[in-house]
Amino acid sequence: MVNALKMLRNVRSSLGLVFLALVACQPTVERLEDSAPAATRVQADFRLEVPQVMRGTIAQETILVGFEPVAVEGYGLVVGLDGTGCTTMPPDLRAHMSADMTRRGIGPSGSQGSAPPPERMLNDSRTAVVIVRGTLPAGSNGRQKSSPGTQFDLEVIIDPRTDATSLLGGRLYTCDLRPASGNGLPPTGSRQADALSEGKGPLFVNPFALRGGNGQELIDLTRARIIGGGEATKRVPLRLRLASPSHARARMIASAVNARFPQDPGVRDNVARGESDEMISIVVPPRWSQDTTTFAQLLRHTTIQQARQEASAALVGREIQRNPRMALDAAWRWRAMGPKALATTRSLYDAAERRVREAALKAGSWLDDPLVLPHLESFSESEDPESRRLAAVLMAELPWDPRLEFALAKLVDDPELDIRLAAYEALVDLGSSTVRRIRFHPEFEVDLVESDSPLVYITQTLIPRVVVFAPQHELARPLFADLATQKVMAVADDEDDLVRLRHDGKVIGTDPTLLAIVQSLATPEDQSLGRKGFGMDYASTVGALYGICRSVDRGIPFRAQQDRMLATLARRFEVRPDQTQTIRQDFDTDLTFAPEDPNLGRVDFDALQGISAETSNQTLDQSPPPPEAPRTDFEDEPQSTGRPDFDPLPSSSR
Repeated sequence: MVNALKMLRNVRSSLGLVFLALVACQPTVERLEDSAPAATRVQADFRLEVPQVMRGTIAQETILVGFEPVAVEGYGLVVGLDGTGCTTMPPDLRAHMSADMTRRGIGPSGSQGSAPPPERMLNDSRTAVVIVRGTLPAGSNGRQKSSPGTQFDLEVIIDPRTDATSLLGGRLYTCDLRPASGNGLPPTGSRQADALSEGKGPLFVNPFALRGGNGQELIDLTRARIIGGGEATKRVPLRLRLASPSHARARMIASAVNARFPQDPGVRDNVARGESDEMISIVVPPRWSQDTTTFAQLLRHTTIQQARQEASAALVGREIQRNPRMALDAAWRWRAMGPKALATTRSLYDAAERRVREAALKAGSWLDDPLVLPHLESFSESEDPESRRLAAVLMAELPWDPRLEFALAKLVDDPELDIRLAAYEALVDLGSSTVRRIRFHPEFEVDLVESDSPLVYITQTLIPRVVVFAPQHELARPLFADLATQKVMAVADDEDDLVRLRHDGKVIGTDPTLLAIVQSLATPEDQSLGRKGFGMDYASTVGALYGICRSVDRGIPFRAQQDRMLATLARRFEVRPDQTQTIRQDFDTDLTFAPEDPNLGRVDFDALQGISAETSNQTLDQSPPPPEAPRTDFEDEPQSTGRPDFDPLPSSSR
């Protein structure tokens, strides 16, 4: 009993001490509750090292998440073939195509009840099941009611499990394109990812022959390209991720972006919207949908403190004079600043250091500064080809001026291929009357360029176009060209005033000029208008024109887009090796979609081979064409799909 009482007294004593301690601490607890939270410094998730010229920009504090190209693929149906399609295919592929065609309204279950059922189309030798691949550009915008989605080129390949032999003359029906699986063949059924884009349009089979092992020239008819045939249907999500999370900095950065990229007409959402203290959502404005790379560069180089643009421009100018290697970044910074940077750029138009001078002139041209023109005129007369090329490229950015046309007219006949083409493109951008654009055929354009030196140039990306320099140039005679693939023959004797063109049993007599030849090949015949022509598509016109040009004595220069890129790269490496530099990785690879798999196979397009005027005539497959298959009623894509017909890409925004 005594022990129990002692224990009770000890417990009471302990409780009393605890109570006194709590009372003593009470004022401290209350003061902590009443006081503001102590400021704590947020530790950076990662560190961004940028050169001095990039200080104060969005690139210093963020990285762009999701700005990566996305490989896409899918199965499609090509129609309009000349009996070279497929009738056999694996059962799972047949089931997939049949279900997809039914879903699109192709067949009796669709709105066009008279259309042939999917099974009948798949068994017809005028159709082929193909694999369609492409690369969705980084930051692509999806299709909207008021604007198309980002467009890109496609590669079309005959499915190796089918018996199709040629894609010549075909057209791809609308098909869905999904992120590439990386497993060789696109998946079917429930294994498919959500579609990001669509593809359709006329096929361009590379008409430039490759030399086979036996010395014969061969054209790969199992592969084709659709120039500008892909269109994004869903937006690739982009975000800016802050290196040091902060709500205040996120708001400031979003405000700077929205000030640099104001809302397009009819668009309600801002370009930048803060999601958290770490993430800012970015929506590419519609006017930049076809040029997302330039948008991303301007975004990175945007100054965060918008109120101090003039001071920032001057700081950039002083920095690149100290370190000219950063001249390109300086030009982009000035462009992102806008007219407030002109005071600085004008002071550097005559800088002694070449790279500083060129950076200032680039920025001034981008900002439409007329004071740039005298300097570019001087560049256009330089013996240095890089200076002449730069002059042609930058002249395209300036407002029209008669002095521009005079300088560019000289560069159109420059001995360097890429300078001639840059001058032509500048004249197009300026709306010069020295370049005429004609549509002999509804599916491609023909540009006629006033020049003293004949040249034929064809595009291979985004917009199908034939460019003819010196269109009134007469072909040397005698002339004989027998082109089996295009089924075209061109004949003229020494004294002939006309060139006789034969195609599919039809003969046309035409003037021996480049213009008349192109017009006869491409123009669809219309007897009611008295218009004669073969109406050949882009690939066939290019192939026939190529064969005719190289059959002429001494040849007519014929160049493809790939030749231009190779010429530019080769000369830059040879003439200006000091300009090579390593670019910092600024874009995060944290993607929602799977990146391109190197084991996927060819996603980008093979480079077209260089073309030589001395190459001998084609010795292609001379076997007779297959018998004409009976006509069917599925030549044109059913309109029940609700999708717009294929149109050439509009000019990208500057």
